[in-house]
Amino acid sequence: MMEENMNRNRPYDGQQHTHYGKRGKTLVEGLTMRDISDCCLRGFLLASGHIVPHLYSEADKGEKAQLSVNDLYGFDLDKIDPGAVIQNMICEIEKMMEIYPNVNEVAHEQDR
Repeated sequence: MMEENMNRNRPYDGQQHTHYGKRGKTLVEGLTMRDISDCCLRGFLLASGHIVPHLYSEADKGEKAQLSVNDLYGFDLDKIDPGAVIQNMICEIEKMMEIYPNVNEVAHEQDR
């Protein structure tokens, strides 16, 4: 059962391939706060593909996307799955760290 707190010392005991499991233990390296903010923005817009397909297409370009925080206004954010936002943001962070998909080690451990 997953703990419902944000204590940094809580266990990584979720599914191995998610940010709650082994994949979530990966330290973020080589990114600035702005980089992470960009990943968050792309995470939102990638999760909004069914609402604003043109912004999804742009967000899918990664670092080459022509987006700003202003693109989050003008549509209903309540129609976006917050879990998908988080998952997309983490994948975008992994892409910027050039480790995406960060599941190889997890897959090998599950085979043991």
